[in-house]
Amino acid sequence: MAYRTSFIVQIVSMALSDIVMVMIFAVFFNRFHTIAGMDFQGYLRLLIVVLLGYCISHVLFYGTRKIGELIVTGQLDAHLLLPKNVLIRVMTSRLQVSVFGDMIYAIGLFFLIKGVTLIFVLKAIFVATFG
Repeated sequence: MAYRTSFIVQIVSMALSDIVMVMIFAVFFNRFHTIAGMDFQGYLRLLIVVLLGYCISHVLFYGTRKIGELIVTGQLDAHLLLPKNVLIRVMTSRLQVSVFGDMIYAIGLFFLIKGVTLIFVLKAIFVATFG
């Protein structure tokens, strides 16, 4: 039960952090309507793309940050014994829980913002994730 509570608290706190960030930018764009040609709607579109790209890359590749630690501590042996692709297993073995809060928030923004289509978001995420 403690792990479940911690999981939910991390997701909710990350979503609240994102909400506060958007509120700050809403006040900012209320005072200065455009900055270098970007308005508040453009900022929100950019935020959706960046958040979803960040979430996808962390879900798929977060374990690559710990490969050196796995080798030094000898924990890589557990991955080598399994009959699966070792690199893919190591890359997806670790997960940052707060990423799900960002993902929920970005998907919620996606449905609230006008002018953002699913095709636009998928293309932008592909470009943001894979270059």
